[in-house]
Amino acid sequence: MINGCAYCVDITEHVLKIGVPDRKIFALSVWRESDLFHEVEKAVMQLTDEITLISLAGVKDETYENVLKYFDEKLLAQIVMQIVVINSWNRTAVSTKMIYKPAD
Repeated sequence: MINGCAYCVDITEHVLKIGVPDRKIFALSVWRESDLFHEVEKAVMQLTDEITLISLAGVKDETYENVLKYFDEKLLAQIVMQIVVINSWNRTAVSTKMIYKPAD
């Protein structure tokens, strides 16, 4: 959502297929104000936002510590790598002026 990634929005169909309620998908852009998300989900989304916008303020200590309440260091490292990889895809797509064309 932050990066304006058309592909990321399009692939939400996959999470719908595994049972994530559509209301939850529609509420992603307002996750902070929504009661649809559990605290663990909010912790990961906060971390995702701060990593994605890292130049603004880095990752706050409280955000990092909050995520550690739910995940051990190894799993947290994997989560960070997922965030970094997806952000790199977005930056590559934007830098190369890529236009997403869904495969139908």
